[in-house]
Amino acid sequence: MKSGLHPEPTLFVIFGAGGDLVWRKLVPALYNLYLDGWMPEQYEILGVGHGEMSDADYRNHLRKGVDKFSRRGKAQKDSWKAFASRFFFCGGGTGRGKKPIKIWRKRWRLRIRNGTYAPIISIIWRCRLRSSTMW
Repeated sequence: MKSGLHPEPTLFVIFGAGGDLVWRKLVPALYNLYLDGWMPEQYEILGVGHGEMSDADYRNHLRKGVDKFSRRGKAQKDSWKAFASRFFFCGGGTGRGKKPIKIWRKRWRLRIRNGTYAPIISIIWRCRLRSSTMW
């Protein structure tokens, strides 16, 4: 990280990961932070959304958003490959069988509204976010 700070390894969990706001705003902003050296050294980003999508398809979808909406223009091949390799997708809307995702975080916090605990716990369980070690 550029500032000399050394944050702990971080897992970003993005609910609604297939949405327009993530595609147009959030991921292009994260990509620019990555290029500017402001992302933690160790991080991974888990997108949770409705439907099914492979990790590769999700990354390709996000790249189109970065190419169109990043303040730097189109992503460079090498920098995009390094950045996008840390993105994973877990479909959480249908309740059907899900593939396990091997991505963990020792401690992570989530602010959620009352009444949404059960669906979110179900998503966390399906995505296998329940180990005690990440790196």
